Amino acid sequence: LYLYTQVVGIILFSAAGRSFVEASVEKVTQTTCEEDVDAQIRGDETHTCNEKAYNDTPSSLKYHDSTIGDINTNIEETKPSTIREIYYHYDCDSVFAQPRPIHNESTWMRLRHAYVDVVGEENSSIPVPVENISKFDVPFYIAQTEEAGRGVFAKESIAKGEPIWRAAQSAFMETADEYVEFLHKIGDHVVCDLLIWCYPFYEEKDDQFMIGCDLDEGSLFNEGETEELKNMYHKESEEDGNDRAYALRDIEAGEELLTWYLEFTSDNLWVKFGLEDVWFDEDGVTFST
Repeated sequence: LYLYTQVVGIILFSAAGRSFVEASVEKVTQTTCEEDVDAQIRGDETHTCNEKAYNDTPSSLKYHDSTIGDINTNIEETKPSTIREIYYHYDCDSVFAQPRPIHNESTWMRLRHAYVDVVGEENSSIPVPVENISKFDVPFYIAQTEEAGRGVFAKESIAKGEPIWRAAQSAFMETADEYVEFLHKIGDHVVCDLLIWCYPFYEEKDDQFMIGCDLDEGSLFNEGETEELKNMYHKESEEDGNDRAYALRDIEAGEELLTWYLEFTSDNLWVKFGLEDVWFDEDGVTFST
């Protein structure tokens, strides 16, 4: 009886201790990030993020056994994996409630490096080593619009048929797992931008569905309210095979560059990856499959 009591006591103590440790580790591994949003809107983006990593966890809170294994690994396995979960995990409602920053080159470089880290240099669709350059063929600037947030504007007049931009900084991913890993590797408010920037498409040449994210200011092209209002069109470049945008008509200096998204994506392709589409209307955010 004495031996039985001791064994039961050890089991109860271990279970309670494990629960305490898991809860404690969840606390100390939270990420905080403070950003100067006003400075970002001016184009002077700064990052002052401090992440409390598992390596900084006090040794008294590190626990290993054959049942739960490495706590850090368990935390990785519980990361949100659906678009709905990721949207709310990064509090995108609050993020979009404020004017979004005009990202500077340091943010675009961070996105490009994160993408290459996920897919590997040999599978990267963007140049390696990563380049600190956007792939525009014309002078442009980014400004806030009244209805669509940030937009791309012509700094000088553009003649009909002139090339405007090419998708040479566009990150292509073959699986939902790669895409979700990429989002978590960014791990801050920029994830919310990516959820509305990235798009599924069908690559006819390889007979394959893929996910694309334009990792330069090409992500900020807005869409004309109707197809007739667009002033750009897309087609594959004979030079390098990249998607390329051209002026559909003469474009005046100061005019916003507008595309038509259905030229390169389709609303119903996310289902090919088992993921939801996210879009906005007067009722707020909607997730659809």
